[in-house]
Amino acid sequence: GQNEYYSTIINCYASSIVTGSSRVGGLVGTNNNSSVIENSYSKSDVEVSGLSRVGGLVGMNSGSDIINSFSKGSVIATSSSGDPYASVGGLVGTNRDFSIISTSFSTGEVESNGHRAGGLVGHLENYSFIQDSFSTGSVHNQDNCTAGGLIGAVFASSQIVNSYSTSSIMNHENTVSGGLVGWLSGSTVLNCYSTGSVSGSGQGKGGLIGVNLSSTVEYSYWDQDSSGQEDS
Repeated sequence: GQNEYYSTIINCYASSIVTGSSRVGGLVGTNNNSSVIENSYSKSDVEVSGLSRVGGLVGMNSGSDIINSFSKGSVIATSSSGDPYASVGGLVGTNRDFSIISTSFSTGEVESNGHRAGGLVGHLENYSFIQDSFSTGSVHNQDNCTAGGLIGAVFASSQIVNSYSTSSIMNHENTVSGGLVGWLSGSTVLNCYSTGSVSGSGQGKGGLIGVNLSSTVEYSYWDQDSSGQEDS
């Protein structure tokens, strides 16, 4: 379902198995148009067969806020998608267009094939913001995937502040993986850290950031021993 046009969901939860194809979430599929989800959670096992935008709590968060909420269920994207923005995250699949995620977390496992995958969020873009949030579940990504312990891919003047990940990442060929962020482009990471292991056969691996393009990373670090990565 959808939560949109200045609507609010507060003090709600869901605990069930949810299966779909696109914009699939444990609580709602889409949180859109200046809407808010607050003090809510999902323990659902969310499974998707195909397409994109899959999250343990919300499939796509667009121009809206998620505050003090969490997801503990596993999130599985079982087949690759031709959509270049295909995304899967422990809490939110895609967070875009001035959206905010604050004081929220995810602990479930994320499994992906051909998607942008993150322990918390798969895809973050267009002046969106994550603060005071974290992820602890593992991220297992297959071929042609970009994965991060916290965020899979970050674009277009987005920010991650005061957040962390202990999620472990197992990557495969043709993948890019980072302990915190897989792909960081034109955005900012401030006062963040990651401690999860980053392992597998993929060539693009970093303890903190897999690939950094024209971005700012300040007051942030990773654990070289636990991550198994000497480079950031």
